[in-house]
Amino acid sequence: MFDIDPIHFERHTTRKVNVVEARRFLIKFLRDDFQMTYQGICKTLPALGNHATAIHHLKLFNTDYEIYKRVKMKYDKFR
Repeated sequence: MFDIDPIHFERHTTRKVNVVEARRFLIKFLRDDFQMTYQGICKTLPALGNHATAIHHLKLFNTDYEIYKRVKMKYDKFR
C-alpha cells in the first residue's frame, strides 16, 4: 500500500510523508487491534526509538483520522 522498503521500520533514515504515514498506520494497528504496549511497539519498530515517540505518532494519527477524510478512508482500507 505504501510501497516502502522494510528498512524504514528498522532505522529512522527519512522523514518522507509516505514512510511516516506507514509507521503511524502500523502503530495505530498494533495498539488498537493487538493491544500492544508502547514499549512492545518500539521493540517491533526500532525506528521509533522510544515509547514517547510511539505515543506522539498515535496522537497525531488520531487527530488526522478525525479531521481528514482521506486518512480515514486510507486507514480503513489498510485494516
